[in-house]
Amino acid sequence: MIDLAWPSKKFYNLIRGFTKPYPPAFSYIKESKIIIWKASIKNHKENNIGFVPGTIIVDKEQASVGTGDGIIKLINFIRII
Repeated sequence: MIDLAWPSKKFYNLIRGFTKPYPPAFSYIKESKIIIWKASIKNHKENNIGFVPGTIIVDKEQASVGTGDGIIKLINFIRII
């Protein structure tokens, strides 16, 4: 399970380590479980925006999550209600 307060690099590395065919990395955002198969770290300049860990950022068809020190872009994920 990912702690959304972790630094972006730790968050990203856990996702890379737990991907298909292995059990996925996951976290909870409010009441929903989010399974994350692939993600990327947003560039460092964008990371200084100041989002609270766990904040979901939706821009067009892209979703990102605030981490302890920046933002992770969710590339392949599933939200389970």
